[in-house]
Amino acid sequence: MIWFDTPLKISKQRSQELFDLVHQLQPTCLVNGRLGHGIGDYGQTEDNDIPSLAMENPFEVPVTMNDTWGYKTHDNNWKSSRVLIENLLDVISKGGNYLLNLGPDAKGNIPSESTQRTDAIGRWLKINGDAVFGTRPIPFPATFPWGHVTSKAKTLFLHITDPNTKRIDMRGLRNKITNAHLLDRKGIPLKYTQLTKQDHSITTLSVQIPQTCFYTSPFVVVLQLNEDISVDNMICQQADGNIILEACRGEVQSQSSDVDMKLGVHSSIQGWLSSQAKIQWAFRVHEPGFFKVSVLTAAKREDGDPASSMNWDGGHRIRISSGYRRISETVKKDFIKTDEGS
Repeated sequence: MIWFDTPLKISKQRSQELFDLVHQLQPTCLVNGRLGHGIGDYGQTEDNDIPSLAMENPFEVPVTMNDTWGYKTHDNNWKSSRVLIENLLDVISKGGNYLLNLGPDAKGNIPSESTQRTDAIGRWLKINGDAVFGTRPIPFPATFPWGHVTSKAKTLFLHITDPNTKRIDMRGLRNKITNAHLLDRKGIPLKYTQLTKQDHSITTLSVQIPQTCFYTSPFVVVLQLNEDISVDNMICQQADGNIILEACRGEVQSQSSDVDMKLGVHSSIQGWLSSQAKIQWAFRVHEPGFFKVSVLTAAKREDGDPASSMNWDGGHRIRISSGYRRISETVKKDFIKTDEGS
């Protein structure tokens, strides 16, 4: 592998020349996605930017253990082992590679804070690795509040990251479940139900987590299926009533050819500079009713330092329509999240 890093002013021609040169000298060498102009053997996200949903093509997410790359004596804002494991599961469940940064100090030693965390990840994988290695992402057009999903053939792995989860609810799976158990307790079956409404072909699956189970780190529920996995690809209302319309699942429509409106950093729409442009989704509602509409915007830190504050650019007028209903509102700052990533 040869790993390029963000050439800012390189021409597309030069990027292609470098890509071709590498493969000419070593045909089996991988070139990462930061050669510029979308050229590379696989995609590369921004630093610490995990996509919202599974991607169609292979990609990689470079992540830091604290806030910075390499080693800095003053950066003590270490992510916990649990957060790093959850990030790993988030990336793997979307079909990506998890590139975790380690930086030696001035004496060439890996900081103990780093080794403590890699050891913790290793201990977790020793028990739960079957749900990570060799798995594939599931094309669910939704995220789940309780965690993430990976798969192998006729097996689903549900990675539960919320320790308070007592029941797993999900919609969109077409298969019948033949067995459910915890990965680390294979002899203990889990209770589950699958219900299909007469007016819908989509089954609602509910799995009960025993009250006696207590976990301080993510745990895995294994679902054995009657056949290879089949999932409904339409966005559907989840069991909690929410309908999440991710930007990467929408259809962007721009009337002007000079408007560069596209999916950008943090899985958000960027270049939305025309009032005639729009993004639309098709989705299925299971429980009709009145809905609260929330719009989530993304902002970069002005100087790129994770410790800096964000300058939120708001006040934009938006129009939302669903069926025959239409509302117009000004986007307000009701809350702010300072997490890295999407």
